[in-house]
Amino acid sequence: MMGMKDNKERTQIEFTSLEDLVPKNHLIRKLNKSIKKKVQQTLKADTFIKEYISRCLRILQIRAVIKMGLSLTLK
Repeated sequence: MMGMKDNKERTQIEFTSLEDLVPKNHLIRKLNKSIKKKVQQTLKADTFIKEYISRCLRILQIRAVIKMGLSLTLK
C-alpha cells in the first residue's frame, strides 16, 4: 500500500514538445520547410514590388515638380 511518503517521492514532471516527437527527416518537416521558404520568397517579392512602385512614384513626382518649375520660369 502506498502512503503519502511514497507518493511524494514518485512525483516527476516531463516536458515534451512536438519538435521532439517528430523525426528530423519526416515528410511533415520537409513540407513545413518548403512552405516557409515559399512564404519568405513571396514576402520578399511583395516588399520589392512596393519599394519599386514607391521609387517610381517619387521619380514621377520629382519630374512633375521640375516640369512645373520650368513652365513657371518660362512664362
